[in-house]
Amino acid sequence: PSPTVSPTVTPTDSPTLLFASATAEVVRTVPNAKQGTKCKGSADVEITLGRKSRSLFKCQQKCIKDELCMAMQYVSPKHCSLYYNNVQKRNAGNDDTYCGKIQEEEITPSPTVSPTVTPTDSPTLLFASATAEVVRTVPNAKQGTKCKGSADVEITLGRKSRSLFKCQQKCIKDELCMAMQYVSPKHCSLYYNNVQKRNAGNDDTYCGKIQEEEITPSPTVSP
Repeated sequence: PSPTVSPTVTPTDSPTLLFASATAEVVRTVPNAKQGTKCKGSADVEITLGRKSRSLFKCQQKCIKDELCMAMQYVSPKHCSLYYNNVQKRNAGNDDTYCGKIQEEEITPSPTVSPTVTPTDSPTLLFASATAEVVRTVPNAKQGTKCKGSADVEITLGRKSRSLFKCQQKCIKDELCMAMQYVSPKHCSLYYNNVQKRNAGNDDTYCGKIQEEEITPSPTVSP
């Protein structure tokens, strides 16, 4: 009998690729967009983000999807700069400024019939925690919003973990967490109830809800 094909995650709009753009060999990520830093040098592309795209997340995506981009800078609320040179240094900046560099990592082919998603620190899982059936993401942490209600867990992020990215990871890895709120530079709140409403907040506040998606197994190969 022919072997059953393992469940796969396709390189379309998969939740596991919200912060990564993958080919058959390389995964591109921006895992280190550090708050309070600005990229040294002149940008090659200047982008004014639209009203529905004004976030660090959207600026990182612009760089990831541009194969020439080696670094990005986001200045809240709407300025996104792409750098085609390898930015060697980041200078001190304001709290509303983030500079991040692209990281590229080769994907090692799996010896099984098809590639599988494992709950390891794979670059494609920087914003997702996956089991064999479910992928958890926080794709909608919106700047200028605060979560309604009382948080169940309050976290003060360490000096090297002070970012929206780290707060989202805290929620994704906690199976009880249904929403998170990040207040720059170091406050992270986790909500175990399903937050139904987000209120207007300051520019340094982000509220995001967990999304869960089941991985559909591929059909069995015909004989």
